Amino acid sequence: MRVQVVCLHGVSVSLLAMTLGCWRGLGVLGLVAPLPWVLSSNSASLQVVNHDTRRFRFALPSPQHILGLPVGQHIYLSARIDGNLVIRPYTPVSSDDDKGFVDLVIKVYFKDTHPKFPAGGKMSQYLESMKIGDTIEFRGPNGLLVYQGKGKFAIRPDKKSSPVIKTVKSVGMIAGGTGITPMLQVIRAIMKDPDDHTVCHLLFANQTEKDILLRPELEELRNEHSARFKLWYTVDRAPEGESGPRRGAFCLHGLLGCSRWGCVREEGSEGSRHHWGLNARRPPPGPQAFPCLRRPSLGSLRGRSPGPVLGSRVVAVCTS
Repeated sequence: MRVQVVCLHGVSVSLLAMTLGCWRGLGVLGLVAPLPWVLSSNSASLQVVNHDTRRFRFALPSPQHILGLPVGQHIYLSARIDGNLVIRPYTPVSSDDDKGFVDLVIKVYFKDTHPKFPAGGKMSQYLESMKIGDTIEFRGPNGLLVYQGKGKFAIRPDKKSSPVIKTVKSVGMIAGGTGITPMLQVIRAIMKDPDDHTVCHLLFANQTEKDILLRPELEELRNEHSARFKLWYTVDRAPEGESGPRRGAFCLHGLLGCSRWGCVREEGSEGSRHHWGLNARRPPPGPQAFPCLRRPSLGSLRGRSPGPVLGSRVVAVCTS
C-alpha cells in the first residue's frame, strides 16, 4: 500500500506501508529553504561546509516527525541519473532529538578533479545540483550493527544472520573524511545517556586541518564528556607555518591533551621514518585503545568493513 501525503512547503511525500518495527521506504523527501551560515531553530536547508562538502537538510512529512533510524544503521538515497538508477548509503548527522528534518553531510566528488575518476561521483554531483523544493527517495534502515545502549552492540555477521550481542567497556574508532558520520551517530548516542559509561576513542584522519569535518560538534562533545570521549586528529599535510619533513607526513593532534603539531620519529622493521605528530615524549594510544591499529595508515584499511570485536573492545574502521 502506498500513501500520498502533502507536507510543509508543498512537498509531496510518498510513503510505503511499514511492518512493525521496520521501515523499508520512507519515500520522497524534499530539500527545503536555503540555510543561513548560522543555523536557527526554524530554518532548514543546504549549507556549504567547505570546498567539496555540503550539509543537506530534507523535510520530513511534518514538524513532529522523526526519522526513527536505529543507532548504527544508515539510509539509502536513490535517484534516476542519466537514465540509470543510482543508490548510495549515507548516515544522517541529525538524530531523533531533531524533529521534522534529516541532515546529511556529504562530500561532493566533482568531475575532472581526480585523474582516476574523471566523471566524479554520480550521486554527490546530483545532490549538489538539487534546487530547494526538489525531492529524492530515502530507503532504510540498513546495516549490520545496532547500538542498543550501555555498551551493548547487536552485530550481524551478514544480512541473513541473527544478531550477536556484544557488551563492551570502550570503543575504538578510526574514521577518514565523511566516514566520520556513522562514528558521530554512535558517539552522540553514548554521550547523551548519563548512565552509559562506555568510553569512546576516536582517531579522525583528513588531508589537511581545514578538511576536518564536524569539528565543532566533535570538540563540543569532547569538552562536555572529557572522561568518556577521547579525540585525536591526523592530517596528511602539516598546518601552515609548521617546520619539518613534508613528504609522506602524518600528523596527530589532541594526543594526551596537547594542542601543538610537531614531527615525531617512528622506529620499525622498515627503519626510521618521520611523521607529523605532537611534540610529546609519550607514544600514541596503544593496543588497549586501538587493538587493530599498528601503523598510522588509513589507506591500508580502505574498503574494510567495520570490526572486529575483540574482548571488551570494539574497533570500527570507516573511511571515505
